[in-house]
Amino acid sequence: MVISAVVALLFVRHERRTAEPALDLALFRSTPFGVALAATLTLNFLAAGLGLVLGQFGSLVLSLSPEAIGLLYLPGTLLIAGAVVLAGRLVGRYSPRPVMVTGLLVMAGSGLSLAGTAGPTMALWLLVSATWLCNLGSLVTSTSVSETVLSQAPPGHSGTVASVQMAFAMTGSAFGPTVYLLLFDFFFRRRWLADAKARDLSVRKAEQAVDAVRSGMAQNPGGNGYDPNLLRQASGLRLGLDFTEGLRLTMLAVSVLPLVVAAVAFVLMPRHTESRA
Repeated sequence: MVISAVVALLFVRHERRTAEPALDLALFRSTPFGVALAATLTLNFLAAGLGLVLGQFGSLVLSLSPEAIGLLYLPGTLLIAGAVVLAGRLVGRYSPRPVMVTGLLVMAGSGLSLAGTAGPTMALWLLVSATWLCNLGSLVTSTSVSETVLSQAPPGHSGTVASVQMAFAMTGSAFGPTVYLLLFDFFFRRRWLADAKARDLSVRKAEQAVDAVRSGMAQNPGGNGYDPNLLRQASGLRLGLDFTEGLRLTMLAVSVLPLVVAAVAFVLMPRHTESRA
């Protein structure tokens, strides 16, 4: 990250001094361009983070196989493809603004639905629905983002400007799993500590119980889900519920981001398509 920051600063310094920059830095003063980049970072952040959540929650709590978790993305694919085509037409007829706002709100709805329905006995169709909503929202949002970014490109520099969008997308994909995991660990720790306190267990004893479960799962990678016998050895802690509550709080926290970006897009994005001179 330090190397990336230094290289980015050197690039900005070079582009400001050269007579014919590959990327006109004045683009970043354009409100639609900035909002579109924030949206693409957000949608990739959420999509990548959800993949981590599905892997952890699906395998450890719902006892789903890796193949079953992968198949969560399959239902509704044709509907998503149709929605993306429709989104492209709406962008051309009106402007990227309503499509971008709608896509971000759908992604927020995905996170909030998972935050409200996640549980150790969660119905599979609820998990499929949350996954489908996230995929739908991300692809609809990306349609409006691409249109907005490319509409700001000076003649002959569309490729360079498009690469900026890709850079922000990759940044979101990189930070998504990292931030989700940090939040997940933070909220899970808070839940099992509260669980231990309610049972008059010391922090040390509770930590040993959690470590025992983690070690048992690491030594038995072929099995999916928490072993009930192992949970009984964990000083009576309700780790399945604690894990689920950590997931709920994580999804609730990250769902604030698309809501904020949607509000910014609604206020700052142009209401009608503007032709570029």
